[in-house]
Amino acid sequence: MFLSTLGIGEWSVSSWVKDTAEGDSKSKEVRKDGNSLMKNNVSKFLDKIPKLPSHYCRSSTSKLYLEPHFSSFSELYRVFKEECNSCNNIQPVAGRDLFVKLIKEHNIALFKPKKDECDLCLSYKLHNVSDYDYNAHQLKKERARQEKSVDKKEAEEGEGGLDANVFATCIVNFLDTEIKDCDKNKSKIFYSDGCCAQNRNAVVSNVLQHYSVASGTTIMQKYLVRGHTQMECDSVHSTTERRKKNRDLYSPASYVQMIKEARCGKQGQYKVKYLCHEFFKDYSEIQYKSIRPGNKVGEPCVTDISALKYTPNVGILYKLNFDNELIPRRPNTIIGSEKQLYAGPIPISTQKYVDLMSLKPVIPRDYHPFYDGLLHK
Repeated sequence: MFLSTLGIGEWSVSSWVKDTAEGDSKSKEVRKDGNSLMKNNVSKFLDKIPKLPSHYCRSSTSKLYLEPHFSSFSELYRVFKEECNSCNNIQPVAGRDLFVKLIKEHNIALFKPKKDECDLCLSYKLHNVSDYDYNAHQLKKERARQEKSVDKKEAEEGEGGLDANVFATCIVNFLDTEIKDCDKNKSKIFYSDGCCAQNRNAVVSNVLQHYSVASGTTIMQKYLVRGHTQMECDSVHSTTERRKKNRDLYSPASYVQMIKEARCGKQGQYKVKYLCHEFFKDYSEIQYKSIRPGNKVGEPCVTDISALKYTPNVGILYKLNFDNELIPRRPNTIIGSEKQLYAGPIPISTQKYVDLMSLKPVIPRDYHPFYDGLLHK
């Protein structure tokens, strides 16, 4: 009836239907290819922009934050379009809505939490710091990150601790167990934040210089700029925080197992070392002189150091800026030796012990002996 009404042949209609179906399929493929190219362009663009994890908000967010060079998504989108248009080959440019959607899919946010901000950078925003001081701070920050990027290609990063002797013990153990078979002629490089109590002090420097002399190995210790000390190892904290959520952990041993299982896949589980008081050493009697570059008021102090180099033959050298040459500072004069840091387990306060005892009704019985055996004063 349809063919008779229109006065057309069956072959013509069949041909039209076939052509239409193939056209729709090709159109879908073109759209799919176009979307893929647009997503690829956005991903490449985002990869180029410096991003930071939330340094102090790991337990509440796993987002990455773009450094504060952009005030809005519109400004960021304009930069993206300009980059696409400047390419020699014409590339599909994502619309703004798709662009913002893809940014959110990458779990990237535009602004960092306020408590993540550097105090000097925040003071500058409030006009309490001069342009000269702020620009000098930014140059130091970028130079420190450039230095770390170069060194990352040749070495893996170490781990941190709590106070100077504890931190030093962990570093020496890492050197002895994890990289002892590495080429002695190749420098071992550590990156640290600027905390003087933990890693920018004479105790740690004495230990690293002592290790350098004893092992014949050169060691570099470099410091990132205060307020901008985010490092790759922060991802470990973030990963373990996520793994810890909604889990019942009743003892330190439970935390060890949880941390091991926090990472899985091709890289395998994290290496975890369960420490006790016998592990930690007291290095206070191993004495090299102060690592401070200057001696008088107004001269450079410990917090001005950007890098320290520990060598078997010429002692400790330092830099006040990554672009400067290393300057010799301390000779190789070893006094004293290491000893045990703790004679026994460290007792907790009586009030803390009482509080822990009050929690026993909600803790499985298998764990009660651990809490009953805690030393307290």
